Amino acid sequence: MPVLILKDSDDIAKKSGFNSAIITLCEGFDELNYAYTFDINSNFDVIIANDYYNGNKGVELKRKTGKPLIASIHLSHPDMEKEKTLIDNCNGIITYSNIHANCIVDCYRPNIPIKIVTLGINTNKWSYQTKVRESFVLFVGRLDVPAKAFSLFATKCLNENIKLKVAGNGVLLENIIERKYMNNVELEEAYNTAQLHVLPSFFEPFGLVTLEAMACGCPVAVSKNSGVAELLNNKIAILFDPYQPFSVKEFIGEAKHFDSNEIRDFAIQFNHINYAKSFITAVNEIVNI
Repeated sequence: MPVLILKDSDDIAKKSGFNSAIITLCEGFDELNYAYTFDINSNFDVIIANDYYNGNKGVELKRKTGKPLIASIHLSHPDMEKEKTLIDNCNGIITYSNIHANCIVDCYRPNIPIKIVTLGINTNKWSYQTKVRESFVLFVGRLDVPAKAFSLFATKCLNENIKLKVAGNGVLLENIIERKYMNNVELEEAYNTAQLHVLPSFFEPFGLVTLEAMACGCPVAVSKNSGVAELLNNKIAILFDPYQPFSVKEFIGEAKHFDSNEIRDFAIQFNHINYAKSFITAVNEIVNI
């Protein structure tokens, strides 16, 4: 069942953080020899539209070809009419956590199947290198999105005199943070040398950076308001409520009790092949209903 993946808004996708998820999905498809295409003029049986960015194109192709349309929703945009149009006209929805599925239901009340697929990472790209952990905590993500809770987290680090390194875009608080753009090689190095990686979001549909860090053996502190937290427990990660008082210094102390090999072993089950298999199953279930 060849699928057409619409990704004609790559620049926007990159800024919104789901381009890597699409790339990883296709890497899984490649290893499974599962047929997919980005070419709307080729043969396909199912159309996959990602969020509202190419929703109109998906609806147009469904009407033109009669092929089923699936909305892959990485982050809800209830203020966007294009997303409502996509959901009103698709045959089913794939999303990536229970917390986000509930958000979609609350926003749209769709009368179509919603399938939850656990996102994955290409664990060939993220490896545990048994390096010495240095005295810093790591934040990876956009600084200008309020839901990421970066300002709250950075202020905590300032007040507790903790060195914070950031891989992301946005304006930093002065005198407390080191930030730079990191390619995958540099980011892998940061994951392998950080004392702790923190995902402090007030709301996060998933949080792939947590799995990347864990694949590198890095201890993680994760907001309970994230999709990735649904996979975790207190034996493998620090889970916390960002709306309640918390101490980064205490997180660092707790992190010393985690075993990097166990963290790595846990993360690698969420690899690109298992991600692709789950996605294929969800597509088949939606199409065959």
